[in-house]
Order: sequence, then structure tokens, then C-alpha cells
Amino acid sequence: MTKKTIAIIMACVIVIGTGIGLFFAFRPNRDDELRIHNWDYFLCDNLLAEFQTYWRTQTGNSSFRVRQTNFASNEQLRSRLNRGYSFDLAVPSDYMVERFIAEGRIRQLDLGRLHALSVAAEATPFVHNVETREGYPANWQFDSSVIDPRITGAIPTGAQGQHFAVPYLYGTMGIMFDNRIEGLREAIEYYGWASLWAYNRGLDLTPTWETFHPNYPTEQLSRTHRPSIKDIGRENYTVGRLAMNRTQLLELSGQDAAGATIADADFTSQAYQDLLNKLFGPEGLNGRDFAQEIAAVAQFYRNNMHPNRIIERPDQSIEEFLAWENLHDMGIEWSVSAMFTILLHDTPQYIGYVIPREGTNLWVNNFVIPNTANRGSIDAAYGFIEWINRPENAVRNIWETGSSTPIIAASDEAYNDITDPESDFFDGKSPEWQAMFMDAFFPMRNPNVLARAATMRYFGQGRDSELNEMMRQIRLIQ
Repeated sequence: MTKKTIAIIMACVIVIGTGIGLFFAFRPNRDDELRIHNWDYFLCDNLLAEFQTYWRTQTGNSSFRVRQTNFASNEQLRSRLNRGYSFDLAVPSDYMVERFIAEGRIRQLDLGRLHALSVAAEATPFVHNVETREGYPANWQFDSSVIDPRITGAIPTGAQGQHFAVPYLYGTMGIMFDNRIEGLREAIEYYGWASLWAYNRGLDLTPTWETFHPNYPTEQLSRTHRPSIKDIGRENYTVGRLAMNRTQLLELSGQDAAGATIADADFTSQAYQDLLNKLFGPEGLNGRDFAQEIAAVAQFYRNNMHPNRIIERPDQSIEEFLAWENLHDMGIEWSVSAMFTILLHDTPQYIGYVIPREGTNLWVNNFVIPNTANRGSIDAAYGFIEWINRPENAVRNIWETGSSTPIIAASDEAYNDITDPESDFFDGKSPEWQAMFMDAFFPMRNPNVLARAATMRYFGQGRDSELNEMMRQIRLIQ
């Protein structure tokens, strides 16, 4: 080895060593950082920056910073926690919270710390319509005057009632569609989830699509207007179960195939509620075990699903509808995605969202503190949960994300802004479109929406893998 080669190697070693030294010298202290792992589009960027400033002021720590990273599914979040990723806050949905509790992956919450932070920060009293701190509840987030109990009631707790999660955002699952297509809304409202299969006369759907489209043959119309489904097994499985049991659900709620309206229905009957909850859980129907139930749903898809269906990734509808390059005209969608698209769109009335009358999913995304959280960041994690759920922050967040907030005061403020006589929000939009928007954005204001909504449950160890494998076999997920 020549002297020149040795000199070059030594120079490289010095440069690399210096770089490593500088990295460790100036690397932010992990205790000065709050790491949040959240869904994409589910948090207003400005609020992150404002909390960073707020927490620096409260603690005197000018080095504190907030970092947010994103995940695309609950399963992806779980996979990252499995691999040891360190997050101080994560935002799983209801059924994944239940799974995390069973697996011991998240910390039990000390609700008193949230109250203490509020008092220390001289925050706005977190009680609906209360002007003073008198009577301020310690467990504010589970007080029915602060958060709708229908939302908190959907959140799993520990065996002894311990709290592991605080509700953050919630919504429904429905069918998003191109509202420019004449008669499509009426057809979807009539058929509900079965509209994804309505081309097939074998389902004995009456009346046929000709009722809504007298100028088009049923086969031509239904095969032209292609539906989309998500590349996520759990949603497809649930929608399939709802469609398979549609007639019974309608009958149990006092509806029928002849077209009884939502106003005529009673979704509070115990028989209807029992069946709806079973369809979102691991129980088999008609005496079938879980594996047989999956096979039955898969067979239903094979026999009836639209032959030209589109399999889309989670955010594909948002991107396509905003650009009007959508490959489909209707498809399974979450209310947050539909509302986000509507709020961003230049012509929002071109987009529709129907919550099927037979039943829907009440999904709730929650803040949890994973076991992988950094001990020095726990105070900031509690501080962020309290701060982001203050009404003045929650209302800004829902306008940015298109989701619904369980915080009653924030929801009331948004509702009053929209319905104010001087507001121009609904100008030029039909009464039908306005009703669709209000049901999707403010579901807690329509008892018939939440009454026909059920929360997904944890299926049990290994069953998600079993479900996904079956859905892959029929190419319902990639």
C-alpha cells in the first residue's frame, strides 16, 4: 500500500470520525422530542407547530420539538411497534386499541395528569358551557358534557375498566360517488351496500336499476359504472357481511325492500343492534365458525362482485376525485376521506357520500401512549392530548382533516358556522346534498346515523392473518 493510499484512507477516517462526532454532539436529546405516529391527513400541520411553541413556553425548553410520521393502516402501525419503533403517541382505531390492550403494547393512562396540565397551563375550562373552573372534572375527556358518550362508549377498556385511549376523531364508513351521474345517488340510497353488487340479478334486488335509470338497460348501466373496494381485508369482509345480511337488517329495523325510508325505521330494536354488532365482530352466523364465516363471505364475493371492480389503495379516491381522474364512479370510503375531498374540491357538490341504511361502521381513532414511548417525553404526550382536544384547537383540526370531532363544544361551533344564516357554505347546493354532508360531518346530531353504526372488534390472535389470506385468494387485497 502506497503512502498516498494510506494518506487518503486516514483523511477519510478523520472526516467520517468528525462527522460522527458532530452528529452525536448536536443530535437533539430524545427527552426534548415528542414523536407522534398518526394517519396521513389527520392532523393540521399548523397545530403541530403551535403546540411546539406552546410547550417550549410552558417548560422553558427552547430545544423541544414535535415530529410526526404517518402510517397507512392499523396493521402497519402494529408492525412498526413490533419492530421496536419508538413513538410517544400513536393513533390506532378502536379494534386495534382492543388488540393492543390484549397484547400489552400500550400504557394505562393516568387521567389525572391531563387535568393537572390543564390547570397549570391556565387553559380554557374544558367543560361545555362552563365559564369558570368551578366543578372542572378531573377526568374531563370521559365527561358526557365534554365528549359524546356514544363515542367514548365505543372505546375498549381494560378488564378492570382501566383507560388506555382518549378519543380523537371519529366517523362512519359509506359509499362515495360521482354526484354528477343522474340517478346514482338514489340508487345507492336504495340499495345501500348492495349497490356494489346491484348488477347481478341473482341477488333479487327489487326494483331494478331501471327504476332510477329508465333510459339505460340494467346490464349496460351497472357494468359501466364500476365500483371500487379497498385493498384492506377487514373493510371488505365487513361490507360483504352487511350486504349478505341486508334483507334481515332492514326487516329488523322496520324497513323492507319496497322502500321504507330511514324516517320510518327503528334502529334501536335489540334484535337489530345484536345482529349489527355481530357483523362487526368475530362471531360466525348461522352456526358457522370464524373460518367458515370468512369462506362464506369470500364465496359471496366470488358469486356476486362486479367483474370490473377497482381495487384501490387507501387514499386513491382522494387523489382521483380531486383530479377528476377517477377510475370508478362509486366505492367504499370512510367519511373522513369523503369530507376531506369535499372540503378541498373546487366544486364540492359534484361529490356525494351515502351512509347505507342497513348499517355502517362507527370508527374512532384514539391517542394512546405505546410502551415504546420515551420516558422523558411522557409529560409532553399528555400535554399534547389535552391541548389538541381543547375546543378551539379541535374545531380547527376538523376543518383541515374533514373528520368529525367527539368534542361537543368544537362540533357545536362548526355546526353553528355552517348553519349561520349569513354563511354561504351551502349556496348552490341541493337539499339532498346538504343532508348528505350534515350526516357525514355531524353524525352525532342525527340519532339515526349513530344508532345504525357499530364498532369493529378485535377478531382474536391470528384471525386477521386468516382473513387477509382468504381475501388475497379472491384478489380483494393486493
